[in-house]
Amino acid sequence: PTSSGLSASLATLLLGYAPEDSAAGWPEEARARFRPSSFGWTLPAAGPARSRVEFGLPPDGPLYVVVGNRLDQEVGAEFLETLDRLLDRVPDGQVAFAGAVSELPGRIAAARNAARMHALGNVEGIRGLYGVATAYLNPPRQGGGGSAAFALADGLPVVTYARGDVAGVVGPAMTVADEAAFLERAVALGQDPAARSQAAEAARTRFAETADRARSVEKLLDYAREAQGLF
Repeated sequence: PTSSGLSASLATLLLGYAPEDSAAGWPEEARARFRPSSFGWTLPAAGPARSRVEFGLPPDGPLYVVVGNRLDQEVGAEFLETLDRLLDRVPDGQVAFAGAVSELPGRIAAARNAARMHALGNVEGIRGLYGVATAYLNPPRQGGGGSAAFALADGLPVVTYARGDVAGVVGPAMTVADEAAFLERAVALGQDPAARSQAAEAARTRFAETADRARSVEKLLDYAREAQGLF
């Protein structure tokens, strides 16, 4: 079993869900069975390089992307207000939402910076969009781990609060505690090329070390061999 908390299981070994998971506070017997682990993803094909214009986006300026299959539910008025504050501070910035939506465009229309917020709908070949983006912004939610993992692999820095699947995927170095820190990191990524370059390298390293399916499977096989020896 793989879990972000204590599993109700009699398995020989219990695996964490993210590399930073620990068994702190667990019963002693369960702590002895715990091993750190990560889920891991296999990257989809990168596809051909695409330009922003092909996505119907302005060609210049920082581009922030918000990606998910449930954006109608996950991007509410509070997060749109956060994005408005971000665009107030980054005058040449744009935000693109990738994922099928029906209600979100109406909420975007009420935003101060609605003209710089773009609902793209479902995007085939999401890595093509990542290739022209500046940063991946994660709304407060539980899911989104896969889309964030692909962003890391392509060197797209992530900005996320310290909770949910995305936080587990990207690790504590890319998480923030509150809206002020969220905005500070997002603004820096959009306006400071050196900070953006450093964050891009950290993203690629994080994917290679913890989010690559091949690496996680190798670790899983090591645990399987260990479990066999414990019988």
